[in-house]
Amino acid sequence: MVISGPLSSALIHHLGNRVTMFIGGIIASSGLFICAFANDIYTVIIAFGVVNGKYDYDKIYYNY
Repeated sequence: MVISGPLSSALIHHLGNRVTMFIGGIIASSGLFICAFANDIYTVIIAFGVVNGKYDYDKIYYNY
């Protein structure tokens, strides 16, 4: 989230909202596609964790 904010802001400024969202969708779906065919846990960590980002579900669930 720290890196994606300025990067997405610059892309939106130069390319527009629709193109930036399309690029983000392609990147996210490619990460999930790679994760579906992973043979080991390290590929899953790279594909899901790095490409799609890390979500902190405890803070969302417990609202703290």
